[in-house]
Amino acid sequence: MARLKPLTATPFENADGEWHRIVDVITHQILPSLVRDGSQLFLSSFQPLGSDLQFSPLVDGFKVLRPRRQKLPEFIYLLSGQRYLWMNGRWFGLMAGRGVFVPEQVEYFPFGMARGHLSPCDGVSLIVHPEGGILVRTRLTEASYQRSAHFFIPEPSLMRRYKEWFQRLPSRTANEVIVELFELLSRSQPIGLKLISMCPAQKGDFPIALRRSITFLHRAYNIPITAAQIARYSFVSEAQLYRLFKQWLGMSPYDYLTNLRMQIAKEFLERTHLGIADIAFLVGYTSRSMFSLNFCKAFGFFPTALRCRNYHAFNPLTAPMKFART
Repeated sequence: MARLKPLTATPFENADGEWHRIVDVITHQILPSLVRDGSQLFLSSFQPLGSDLQFSPLVDGFKVLRPRRQKLPEFIYLLSGQRYLWMNGRWFGLMAGRGVFVPEQVEYFPFGMARGHLSPCDGVSLIVHPEGGILVRTRLTEASYQRSAHFFIPEPSLMRRYKEWFQRLPSRTANEVIVELFELLSRSQPIGLKLISMCPAQKGDFPIALRRSITFLHRAYNIPITAAQIARYSFVSEAQLYRLFKQWLGMSPYDYLTNLRMQIAKEFLERTHLGIADIAFLVGYTSRSMFSLNFCKAFGFFPTALRCRNYHAFNPLTAPMKFART
């Protein structure tokens, strides 16, 4: 069998991956389904399948080629299409309008393909973290793997509610707790939201190509992207893209993106106890050393300087595909 070419993560090119759209999904789709079906929305919605499926390899700053042991609990809700996922040695199918719960310590792979063909699907995932939650939207087509930013909600009570829900299963009282968990999500704001939302592309005097490129960077700040991708989205050449940024903003597209990432990283360091490697991933870096170097260039000190010397930063493998692997 021919070796499958991995799909590389790309940002959403429309507003579907923005925070307000994800909140809309929670408010208008997930919560009404939970009120109707309770915990069964995530516990009895998928069917075991045969063994003729294959892993769909991905590149999200790093290669995702094999199953990993799940380190943090995850809830997945499918908006459209059909999704194949692998848990503890078996393939399962998930249909649109339904969800699945992936507990800790199971062997897990997020996407599969049948007879070499990808099954298009669009969904939202919640990863419950000791310091809050991570929300991300992903869309798989036959030719692309799109994902939003990993929106981190700094709300430790999410983990407490999750544990309470898990302990109460299968009683009906668990239904109330899972509804409360997602209601809390819908009212929360992720780290960096103000910085992401304060997009200078909203200024009417900017050229259209520059507005498109800045909007693209704000949607894709934590996805490894190239100047060629930005230029292609903005319908200009790379040279023209560079000239536009220099003329109107006095910096290159890379410098603009780096500044945005560093400001969001600083907020992570000030408001959470996440490890440096986790924060690096959450703002778009696969190398902790490169992240630390850019942070020092931006602020004049390394990220560890914002941390108390006597505090051991908790690093429970936030990055859902890289750091959670074994």
